[in-house]
Amino acid sequence: MSSKRRQHTSLHQFSQARGFSILESLIALAFLALAAFAVLSSFLFATRLDTKKQSRQEASLIALDSMEEARVELSRDFDADITLAPTAAPQSAQFTLSRTQKFLSQDLGIRPGSLKEVTVTVSWDDSKGPQKYELTERFLRR
Repeated sequence: MSSKRRQHTSLHQFSQARGFSILESLIALAFLALAAFAVLSSFLFATRLDTKKQSRQEASLIALDSMEEARVELSRDFDADITLAPTAAPQSAQFTLSRTQKFLSQDLGIRPGSLKEVTVTVSWDDSKGPQKYELTERFLRR
């Protein structure tokens, strides 16, 4: 009789440990969904950050290019008007490029007309609204 009881108890334990219940499966599925959501969220955040960084890098290259054009023009003729009204950048229509100039000589006590400050501004819109990148250099008359 005791062997039958042991056999019955073993079978009962075997049937209890056979698999997962629906509740356990749903809990495991919920944890899996949370983990997948976390991975997807971090991927989307990284993609947005990369796009923003790429736009800023492109804006800086456009500004450097425009400043180099100003530098060349000022080396030929320091008194040349190198201002540029806001226009679409030639490299990309997404960006607006402008360039301003002003003489600083009076403010610094040096010979008038010998120091020029040039500012290049590149503007664009992204998901966070209007953005801008400014580059400023000073040029001294030779």
